[in-house]
Amino acid sequence: MAKKHRQGSLKDTFEWRHKTTLDDFLEVEPTHDARERRLIIGLFWVSLLPFLWTLNPWPLQGAFFFGITLAALAVDFGLNRMFASPSIFICRDGIGVVHKESFHSLEYAAITHVEEGPDALSLVAENDRIDLRISHYPKAIIAGVREILNAEGHLGEAYPYQIYFTPDEGIRVEETASSDALSTHERLSKQYRYYEAVEWNALQLEGTRLLKLKRLKDRTAALEFQSTTVTSEHPSNATMTPQKTDGGALVFNAFEVDALKSSTQTIDKPFKTLRSMIEGMQIESVQHVDLTTHVITLKKDATLWTLSFEAASLYVGFNALESDDWYRP
Repeated sequence: MAKKHRQGSLKDTFEWRHKTTLDDFLEVEPTHDARERRLIIGLFWVSLLPFLWTLNPWPLQGAFFFGITLAALAVDFGLNRMFASPSIFICRDGIGVVHKESFHSLEYAAITHVEEGPDALSLVAENDRIDLRISHYPKAIIAGVREILNAEGHLGEAYPYQIYFTPDEGIRVEETASSDALSTHERLSKQYRYYEAVEWNALQLEGTRLLKLKRLKDRTAALEFQSTTVTSEHPSNATMTPQKTDGGALVFNAFEVDALKSSTQTIDKPFKTLRSMIEGMQIESVQHVDLTTHVITLKKDATLWTLSFEAASLYVGFNALESDDWYRP
């Protein structure tokens, strides 16, 4: 894991803003600000020394020296503002800059294009931008940022990638397998911060509002939900008490709909019909006939529907638990 100059504050802010979880990141201080200011202030003092020695009497020299000191401090303050560059915060999801006490960040996915100048690298989003002065940062860091932008398709042809931070190399960008070559569960594990196979008792599904039904490859199907509740049996629930989640999906292996019925209707094409009417349905109860056959009672507009289906295993994916700082209901 990369070394960090400041623990927590910028990481927490980025996670809070972008609803993400950072397991690694890098902070980089500018390298040239102080040297440029010192050079200019030094030249300023050297240019005044001959004039200082010509002044008489000595009290006049002292007054002049005091005035010049104040002027030098003012010049230093102005140069500090002129040459100051922000610290850079870099993670696997985005980049940020620290201007004094303010933290400004962009996700890589939000960047629309990149503008380059002789000593400038500007990351431009729809209504935002981050400007970096290239000469004020280590060359290896700028090269790493360029490689990330290249992998994103802004400075070259886009490719799937993973970012690693190391104390020695700084930023390392490695090409990964295309998402087309990944299995359904591999792709979903990249989409959701929490994604894993669970037993049914890891979820408290009653009251869960459903949004969409999707047929996926590898004989899987996903029921997207607005929010659900995980129990103490869920492997990522460290609080050992039930917690709400944000939006996510229930993913079933070997999913097949057997029947969809109400008190007055039996649907001939249950999967197609369920997919068209799933939005706004709420789970009322769940029953298990055997290890692979399940019955869910759904409610919509005061009508109860009984869904019978086959599923070999259950996965659940979501991005935040109620105890996470970035959780939003």
